[in-house]
Amino acid sequence: MQKQMLIYIVFNLFFGNLYSQKINFQNYQSGPIGINKAIKINKKSDKHALGQLFYALNEKGVVRQNKINFASYYEILTYSVGAGCEQGVIIDLRDGKVYSLPIDCPACDSGSEEYYDFQKKSLLFVNTFCDFKTNRKKTNYYLWSEKNKKFNKIK
Repeated sequence: MQKQMLIYIVFNLFFGNLYSQKINFQNYQSGPIGINKAIKINKKSDKHALGQLFYALNEKGVVRQNKINFASYYEILTYSVGAGCEQGVIIDLRDGKVYSLPIDCPACDSGSEEYYDFQKKSLLFVNTFCDFKTNRKKTNYYLWSEKNKKFNKIK
């Protein structure tokens, strides 16, 4: 059993490290940061995303900061929906349009997981969640397409 565990650890350290070098925030830069400004929500946004935003603001008490925190032009807002599950939206701070985030949930051990990760100057969005088939953490990587205004899964 100890030998199998050691092989598993070495395999994951080696291949996991190679993999993480290929997919990182610096490889998916979004360009210069736009200007932070308070903007009204565009009511012509996707209805599902608008519903999520309404729920976050009115039911969960999430407060918009009107500050860019993703892909040079967007504000990401997240909120808990219970049972270790998070959901969220991104708001384009240029035109007020709202889009849904690709967040799978819940965490395997509640409270100690990082559900998602992103950076101000990167198009990469990372989501870690519990794969119920294996009861282990699984990570999905998505790239934001500025042209199509949607996330594309890359791994």
